[in-house]
Amino acid sequence: MRYRPEIDGLRAIAVIPVVLFHAGISLFSGGFVGVDIFFVISGYLITTILLGELETGQFSILKFYERRARRILPALYVVLTLCLPFAWLWLMPSDAKEFYKSVMAVLVFASNIFFWRQSDYFDAATELKPLLHTWSLGVEEQFYVLFPVFLIFTWQFGRKRIAMLLAIMTLLSLGLAEYAITRKPDATFFLLPTRGWELAMGSLIAFYLEGKERNHFPAAFYQVLSLVGFGLIAFGVLTFSKETPFPGLSALVPAVGAGLIIVFALPGTFVGRLLTSRVLVGVGLVSYSAYLWHQPLLAFARHRNFTEPDNGVIALMVVLTFGLAYVTWRYVEQPFRQKHAITKPVAWRFSLASAAVLSLCAVGLQLTATESHSRLNDDADVLSRLHTCLFDPGQTFETLIQNHCDSVQPSTIRTDGGQARSSTVYVLFGDSLAASLYPGLVHVFGQNAIIQLTGTSCRAIRSGQDRRCTDFYEWFVDDYLPNNHMAAIIVASSWLKTYEKLGDKEFRAQLDALFEKLKEKRVVVYSQPGSLSLDIHRYVYKLEKFGIEVPNNLEVDADNLDAVNSALSEEAGKFGIEFIDASQLFCAKGKCTVAKDGVFYFWDTLHLTMPGSVLLAEVTESLLLGTYLGQDKQKKDRISSAEALMVRNLDGTIRYWSNGAKKLYGWEPHDVLGRTSHQLLKTVFPVPLEVIEEELRTKGQWEGQLIHERHDGSRVTVTSRWAIQKHASTKVPTVIETNGWQS
Repeated sequence: MRYRPEIDGLRAIAVIPVVLFHAGISLFSGGFVGVDIFFVISGYLITTILLGELETGQFSILKFYERRARRILPALYVVLTLCLPFAWLWLMPSDAKEFYKSVMAVLVFASNIFFWRQSDYFDAATELKPLLHTWSLGVEEQFYVLFPVFLIFTWQFGRKRIAMLLAIMTLLSLGLAEYAITRKPDATFFLLPTRGWELAMGSLIAFYLEGKERNHFPAAFYQVLSLVGFGLIAFGVLTFSKETPFPGLSALVPAVGAGLIIVFALPGTFVGRLLTSRVLVGVGLVSYSAYLWHQPLLAFARHRNFTEPDNGVIALMVVLTFGLAYVTWRYVEQPFRQKHAITKPVAWRFSLASAAVLSLCAVGLQLTATESHSRLNDDADVLSRLHTCLFDPGQTFETLIQNHCDSVQPSTIRTDGGQARSSTVYVLFGDSLAASLYPGLVHVFGQNAIIQLTGTSCRAIRSGQDRRCTDFYEWFVDDYLPNNHMAAIIVASSWLKTYEKLGDKEFRAQLDALFEKLKEKRVVVYSQPGSLSLDIHRYVYKLEKFGIEVPNNLEVDADNLDAVNSALSEEAGKFGIEFIDASQLFCAKGKCTVAKDGVFYFWDTLHLTMPGSVLLAEVTESLLLGTYLGQDKQKKDRISSAEALMVRNLDGTIRYWSNGAKKLYGWEPHDVLGRTSHQLLKTVFPVPLEVIEEELRTKGQWEGQLIHERHDGSRVTVTSRWAIQKHASTKVPTVIETNGWQS
């Protein structure tokens, strides 16, 4: 096969965006499409070689596999070997076990299947998986195993019929990818049946170009189409993101772009000259090794740092990627590709011995990776009931029904709530963040009071094209709710991610669609407790691992939730739905209290620990019970529209301050929590406070007019309703005070 330097240039165009995408460079939000370019290149090159050998009768399947082994295995084994000690030193035991399993999967070219079962490629946790990128090697190697056999058995039918059959298979694979992207997105991303069309597209290009001169069209034709191909790739790299449905029809953009360049980027075209420049050809030559090195370097850097690595560290890892790539290409790849330097027996012995040693190391290290005692020793999966009432990405909502989660079931979580309130049943609906509220709710209300219906990554509103989540949403609102009775529905979700994904307008529209379905029931919507800059579980582990004292009190930077919470509060108010801002218990002014007096409230960046979940449930127990609403539905609506609500102790100490109270009085929650409400608002009472408190103790509630002073010094007359709530869990009564502005 004649060497085409522009193909190496195209490899550079493929690998650079992939590296920068995994480095977190936002400009290259679609850099993952570089893998699709690699697939098209691989399909083209392999098919060109196979066709040439089959035409001349020189094809040998053993020689083909030997070439593939010489090309792929030596550099791969070097990278795997050097990863092992860093995994042993730096990874948490759970991460280390997964890493060692991934090594075994890589060795049998099944890492795409392994990671399909493990994760979503675009999930934040994937940044910490050193071998995640090897999924594409699994796809290619599976193709290399099957495709030569396909050609051998079909060669007798002639090239035209083979190409026609290959075209049909390409369309079927593409059609399957487009169909499955909303139903099985992870499988669609990782597996050969929905990725094979890209490799087959490269193969079809090889059939088209075989024996043809590449200059039989007008020169302008080549200029234009090669530029179109380059533009398609640039468009995908710069505009696609993790929200783009992929790899369905959208994957045609980079794949067709790569195909146009392979066919039309002659050396005389602008794109051809660009791709044959010394720099891009040089990067292309080391692109395989660069691809192997980049993800382990970035992942281990993130594991070793206590916080997200700064730009300097990331830049160093990118530079190191290409430095190590050159060394690996020069001293590993090149020698093994030269048969006179390393003979076939030596190559095979090296491959088998390396695979055996790596397997033994991986198995041995996996057996020695034991969980150590940690300050954060909650079993989050057990507490959230993962795989049972929190169905994972590999399950559907039917898992909830099979595990009887749609009815009250005894819980193994310890409760301090005394007798279960069997007549009061709450339904908890949402994603894994909602599931993290379950332990606290059970602790406070009793094990027979909470029905948990939650799905991993399934937001409480329609926010994507994942069919498993859409089916869950439709089942819940259209089937479960109309046919079941509950005291209230508790809705919680990772709202910020959804808000950023949809934008304000669409987010509100989807909220309204949900609330319209729920409006005949009592509904309580929780904000998310926080969105932290650190994964707390990993942070604490690293401190303990490297002998650094874990602080008893810890605050970390957090994302601003004001915009999403405003949207939640305002849309809930339209439907008379109660909104609880959970974040005010933990977060203020861009920081969140993660630990206080040695008690940790957050497990990772989003989810609460058992103590955090219990604290939230205890503070908001009175709001959930709804005794302050009375029996009058009209009164409920009137109070909800006013929304000036606080939860406080009998002595007036404020524990919760609603958005409505913030709007009415002008104080932010962080300004008032822990302060005495009567002193803060300079309350003017119609009768002595002692008389009101006595009535509150004897009758459980009080209602009347008060005069309050706002933050700006102005005064307002309110209709105030106080309801006392005694807590079986804490034995400390609280007061829910609701104030309606009198115009």
